[in-house]
Amino acid sequence: MGLNNISLFNNEIENKPVEEPDAPPEQTQPSGTNFNEIYKLFLISLQDYELKRLFNDNPEAADDLLMCFLLRAIPLFINCQKDIEQYHQNELGEYEFNDTLTLTEKTILSDLMVQCWLDFIISDTTQLGGLQDTDFKRESASNNLKEKANYADRWREKTNQKIINYGLKNTPFAEWAVGNYGL
Repeated sequence: MGLNNISLFNNEIENKPVEEPDAPPEQTQPSGTNFNEIYKLFLISLQDYELKRLFNDNPEAADDLLMCFLLRAIPLFINCQKDIEQYHQNELGEYEFNDTLTLTEKTILSDLMVQCWLDFIISDTTQLGGLQDTDFKRESASNNLKEKANYADRWREKTNQKIINYGLKNTPFAEWAVGNYGL
């Protein structure tokens, strides 16, 4: 290639616009698991006509209630491998975790939401007021409350077993065998 092929030596001046360096892209939160995914798993786990009525009458209040149950459930998932305490609102105004959760993690969170919901139902003081009525109603309400508490205990045991299994699945036993305990 000779010097004549170079534009500066051919007296050719190119009027090219000066290109600005690329601006960094806008900082956006990474897309993680949407809270609605957890809510759906929660809602198929139970049959609550009052909750369904709330969704029909006031969906915004129902979403707020579900978020309260999820926020109460998050600290109960003590051995989650993801940072589930970090979340943000996406561009649609919906809440989502910063991390993408696995199906197992989503299921455990929804089960913990059910556990919080059961505790909420059991501690409903309007049901306790029925314990002071006639003998038949007192025994009926007492048995109802006892059955709900037993169901909640069984649910808690099943959920705790899922959390233990999750922890065991994510335990690096191969590392432990050689003395590396990650401490």
